[in-house]
Amino acid sequence: MTNEEFQTAVLSELKSLNGRFDNMENRMDRMESQFANLDSRMDRLESRMECLEGQTKENTGIIKALLHRTEELDAKYDNLLNTTATKDSIAKLDTKIDRMGADITFLIRKTAEHEDDIRNLKLIK
Repeated sequence: MTNEEFQTAVLSELKSLNGRFDNMENRMDRMESQFANLDSRMDRLESRMECLEGQTKENTGIIKALLHRTEELDAKYDNLLNTTATKDSIAKLDTKIDRMGADITFLIRKTAEHEDDIRNLKLIK
């Protein structure tokens, strides 16, 4: 191999290596761009996760308040049932008292009708 052929071969090899390095640099640039894109996407995801965590805490507070309010309403409903039962009982008692009043009136009237008989019985004793 002559000196000129050797130089041509070395030059060809250097051009080939230079092309390969350029190709590697392009690939590295693309990878850096992709990593930057991934970093940006990760930042957005982290931001969204922080928002979701905050929303989750807020929702949890709302749910706890609703559960507490439901328990209060259940207690009020139970109390209302008891109050209603009491009102029914009072209405029944009123009816019984009215009947008893009528019975007492009847007894007083009958007693008045038989007052003479009662006096005579007392005298006999």
